[in-house]
Amino acid sequence: MTHGTRRLLSGIAASPGWALGPAFVYRPVKDGSRRECPPESGLSRVSTQVERFKDAVETQTRELASLKDRAEAVAGADEAGVFEAHCLMLKDPELEKRVVERIRDGLTAEDAVRAAVEHFAAGLEALKDPYLAQRAADVRDVGNRLLLTLEGRHASDLTKAPEGSIIVARDLAPSETIQLEPGRTAAIATSRGGPTAHTAIFARAMGLPAVVGIGPELDEIRDGDLVLVHGDTGEVIIHPTPADIDKAKDVSRREGLRPSAPPGEARTRDGLRVEVSANIGHPHEADLALREGADGVGLFRSEFLYLEGTRAPDENEQLAVYSHVLKTFQDRPVIVRTLDIGGDKPVSYLPLQKEDNPFMGWRGIRVCLEHRDLFETQLRALLRASVHGKLRVMLPMVTDLSELLEAKESLRRAKETLRARGQPFDESLSLGIMVETPAAVLLAHHLAREAAFFSLGTNDLAQYTLAVDRTNERVSPLYRAEHPAVLRLVAATVEAARAEGRWVGICGELAGDLDMVPILVGLGLDELSVAPSLIAPVKNRVATLNAGECQELAVQALKCSSPEEVRHLVRLAAPKPPS
Repeated sequence: MTHGTRRLLSGIAASPGWALGPAFVYRPVKDGSRRECPPESGLSRVSTQVERFKDAVETQTRELASLKDRAEAVAGADEAGVFEAHCLMLKDPELEKRVVERIRDGLTAEDAVRAAVEHFAAGLEALKDPYLAQRAADVRDVGNRLLLTLEGRHASDLTKAPEGSIIVARDLAPSETIQLEPGRTAAIATSRGGPTAHTAIFARAMGLPAVVGIGPELDEIRDGDLVLVHGDTGEVIIHPTPADIDKAKDVSRREGLRPSAPPGEARTRDGLRVEVSANIGHPHEADLALREGADGVGLFRSEFLYLEGTRAPDENEQLAVYSHVLKTFQDRPVIVRTLDIGGDKPVSYLPLQKEDNPFMGWRGIRVCLEHRDLFETQLRALLRASVHGKLRVMLPMVTDLSELLEAKESLRRAKETLRARGQPFDESLSLGIMVETPAAVLLAHHLAREAAFFSLGTNDLAQYTLAVDRTNERVSPLYRAEHPAVLRLVAATVEAARAEGRWVGICGELAGDLDMVPILVGLGLDELSVAPSLIAPVKNRVATLNAGECQELAVQALKCSSPEEVRHLVRLAAPKPPS
C-alpha cells in the first residue's frame, strides 16, 4: 500500500455507506491487435469466419442472459432490461449483414466486427443526441465483448481485485458492475456517470458505497493507494487521516447504517409507525425482501412477464406468479403495478414503435387502455390471485381522471367475467395509482376521490418536473429528486390524499435516500418502499427520528430554494440515535 499526501475529491453521492481500502485501478480489457486472415481460399475462408462470428454471438447471448438473471435478482426487471437490449443488439440482422459483407471483402471476423460496430456507433454519434450517444457506447460495449470472445479472452479482470478493494475506474459498463461481489468489493469510485446510471443503481442494490462523476482528478489514484469512499456525502479521500475515518464512522452512525433491520415494525421514537416495504421485479425476490424485514411489497413490477417471451402471458401463467408472491407475504400488503411498457421497454408481439423520447410517449396506462384484452387478462389474473393475500393493484402513468375511470370500467368487466365463471376473488380489491407526473399532482384532489390509494413514483416525477432526462449523462447532475420543487409536489399529493382519507406511499428511489427519510416522514407518507438491500438502513433511520421534529423539518425544507439547501438543512438537524 502506498503512502502520500491527503487529497479530497468530490463527486456525486450515488450509493450510501462508507468504505476504506486499497485502490484497485480498473483498466478494461480491450480487444487485441488485428489478425491476418488464415491461408484459406474463397468460400472456405468466408464460411470459417462467418461461423466464428456466429459462435461468438451465441456465446455472448448466453453470457448476457446470465448477467440479466443476476441483475433481476439484484435490482429488478426494469434495470436488468439493459442486458436484454444488449442481446437485441447482438441479434440485429443489420449487424450480421454488415459483418458478413466485410468478411466477404477479405476481413477476419474480428476486423469485420470492428468495422461494423464502428459504423453503427459513429452513425448514432453523428446525430448529436445525448441519448443516442449513450446507445453508441452500448454498441461499442457489445462489440468489445464480441471481440474478446473471438480472441478467446475474458471480458473483465475485475475478479483480480484483492478482497476489500475500492474499485476505481473511469466508468463501469453494466456488465462489469453487476459482476462485483459485495463481500469482496468494498466500494466504487468513477470519473463519469450520474446517480441514475446503471453503475449507481446496481451499487445501491448490492449495498456497495459509491461515488460517481468525480472527473479527471480520479486519475491521480494509483493501485494500492489507501482510499476512503463516502457514498452519503460524495467525498473520496486519497490517503485519509485518522480524523477522516472517525468522521465517516460518525456520519454513518447518524445515518442509521447498521447491519440488519430492527425486529417488527419501524417506529419513530415518539411512536409513529412507518411502513417500510420492498420494490421487487421478479417473484424470486419476494423471499429476499421478506428476509430483509419488508413490511410488504410497495411495488411489484409485472413487466418481466411480458418481456421474457414471444407472446403475452396468459391468465393462468400470471395467476401462478402473483399467487406465489401473495402467499409469501401472507397478510402483508402487496402492491402490483399493472403492465408498464412502452418505447423504452418494447415487446415483440405489440406494435410499439421506436420513439424519440419514450418517457414522454406511448407507455403505461396508455398502452393498457388501447390493448384492453391484454389489460383485462392481467386484471382477471390479479383478481383471482387476490384470495391468497392482501393485494392492491396500481396503475402506472395516470395523468387524467378519464384514464382512471376507464381502468375501473375494465376492472368491473373483469369481475363480471369471473363471477360468470364462478371463480372467487376479493370483491373489495383496492385499485390505486402511481403519482409520477405533475399533472397527476395538480389533479390529485379529483383523482383521490376515485383511487383507493396513491404511491409516488418520484423517479419520473422528478424527471418531468425538472425537465431532465435521467438517462442523459450530460444533464444527470441536474436530476435531484430532493429538489424543493419535487418535495412540494410530494407534499401536495399527501395533502390531497389526506383530504379523502387515502393511504399514500412512495416507491421512487427518494424513499431509500437516508438524508431524505426525516423529511418524507415529516410530510406524512404512510409507507417508504425501497430496494430490499435498503430496508434495514431505512428502518434503522426511522427508529432514530422524532415525528414531531420531522414535521418541523419538512416545513423548513419546503421553504428551501435548492436541493443543496435541503441537504444542508437535513444534515444540520440530523437527530442523534438513542443512547
